[in-house]
Amino acid sequence: MVFLRNFNYQVILMQYIVKGVYIKNRKLLVVAVALLAVTMLFFAGCAKKEEVIKIGFNIPMTGDIQKVGEASKFAAEMMKEDINSAGGLEVGGKKYKVEFVYEDNESKAESAVAVALKLIEQDKVIGIIGPNSSKQAIPGGEVANDNRTPMVSPWSTNPATTLNRPYVFRVAFLDPFQGPVAAKFGTEQFGAKALLYRMKVLLRPCFRLPCFLSY
Repeated sequence: MVFLRNFNYQVILMQYIVKGVYIKNRKLLVVAVALLAVTMLFFAGCAKKEEVIKIGFNIPMTGDIQKVGEASKFAAEMMKEDINSAGGLEVGGKKYKVEFVYEDNESKAESAVAVALKLIEQDKVIGIIGPNSSKQAIPGGEVANDNRTPMVSPWSTNPATTLNRPYVFRVAFLDPFQGPVAAKFGTEQFGAKALLYRMKVLLRPCFRLPCFLSY
């Protein structure tokens, strides 16, 4: 659709992204929800006269990174309570209550595809948050884009997640940006390539813990 390429729309999205890039788990979810809410103003097909914004979560609640999904859900529930207790999320001068639908992608790419289809076709969500990991976000993003359903990945860094997909967004930096920055930091601050290897080894356990959400 033409409006997806509209300059003003992109500016609004970037404003939300800039606000959320440097903050952690719960705040990233706030940014993602805000991004999806903004899209309601631009989607004629989604402009139903409803009082509830229904958003899906494609997250890993089992499998290799299940703690990531659990932390995401806990954070989302706290945020939902805050939003609804304040009267709802304001979109276009009107407040809407939010409803979240959580689905487990099992930390698998194929499950992320199935979850995305279910959220879109059965649960009728207006948008999707997640998957988090690029391994699931890339195929999940393809489904969302093909079905013209906005999707925001909180921390997928692979460029393929959003490449040529106008309905798919991210909050995190791209690998081509953060990789060289991390390498430069390690080299300049610690002075040895061997230390970069040590950093990789030391960080490896973090990929199975919620701390990965803070990257």
